[in-house]
Amino acid sequence: MVPLIAGMYSDCIYSDFAINNQRGTPFIRITSRGNSAETRDAFSEFCSHIDDYKVDGATTILYGFDVACNYECILGQECGSTYFMCSSTEDYHKLRAILPEIPDDLELGDHEIAISKYLANALNVKEGDVFTDPDDMTTFTDDVIIKKVLDCEGYQCFGVIEDNYQGVAMILRDTPAKPIKVGLFGVSSDTDEVSEALEDTVKKISSEYPKLLVMSNLTDQDDMIEQVGMLRYVLVLVTILVTVVLIITVNAVFTAVYDRRRFEFSLYKGIGIKSSEIFKKIFGEVLIMDGLGIFFGVLITSVVVSILNAVLFENGQRFWYVPTIAVIMAIVCNVAVVLPVVFMNWRRVKKYDVTEF
Repeated sequence: MVPLIAGMYSDCIYSDFAINNQRGTPFIRITSRGNSAETRDAFSEFCSHIDDYKVDGATTILYGFDVACNYECILGQECGSTYFMCSSTEDYHKLRAILPEIPDDLELGDHEIAISKYLANALNVKEGDVFTDPDDMTTFTDDVIIKKVLDCEGYQCFGVIEDNYQGVAMILRDTPAKPIKVGLFGVSSDTDEVSEALEDTVKKISSEYPKLLVMSNLTDQDDMIEQVGMLRYVLVLVTILVTVVLIITVNAVFTAVYDRRRFEFSLYKGIGIKSSEIFKKIFGEVLIMDGLGIFFGVLITSVVVSILNAVLFENGQRFWYVPTIAVIMAIVCNVAVVLPVVFMNWRRVKKYDVTEF
């Protein structure tokens, strides 16, 4: 139970990020490195040749600029995401046709945005509000209207802000994306031939335009894994400490139990039952107790997480899924506790002698 909840807690920054970025739509995001005249000229030159970098299945091109939005994660740290704002309603219509999170009938005009229910709660806004950003949680330079609060997962934001400066270009897949599916152990992602072709295009653009910052949805994920790596080391340390404590306490409990059954095991030896058969008996008993512990541990964890999610929703927060690292740490902890208990008590039982009674 402890490694599972600790894993979800320590990995919440990455899970928030994964929900935001693992859409079924592969994309390339191109922007200038900095705001100097030289880098802006390089971006303009690239945009004039952007058609040369289309690949089969990914020919949709959008222009706009990025808006950053900060929110508080479960760890209490300020996290954030960058959202692409379309510079025209025409580009927004292209995006709407691809992303399943945006309803087909949702029209957005200039300075109108649609955000997910979690981001709305995190920003403390509701549908129809004029968002003035009094706490400087975003980089919106002007007030925007919350046209729609979307019933979708993650911290999503889509909008139209007609601006003279188009600082970001995107190349994305033409066909509609798959909806985000948050499973028990992660987010479904769609890496196909288009994704692979776009990854090759990222390398090509980066080599030909070194003054541009070129990233894909997969590149973003790799960068985030590096950034949260330290938190995963902390989880490993916590698991080790919990394991040591459990080995000592659980072994003490089983030792007391088997000492009370000293006569029983001495009798087994006296009637000729092999040591291997006694080992199987001890191993089976420990496994049954362990299985019951796992069952009730998972049950209690599910109830606790469900209650926490209901409470956290008001702040736009959530434990999205059980990270793989948490499952691995839980298995390691369980095995590291069970095996010493079995072998130490088997060795103890082997020394029992019926003649002592």
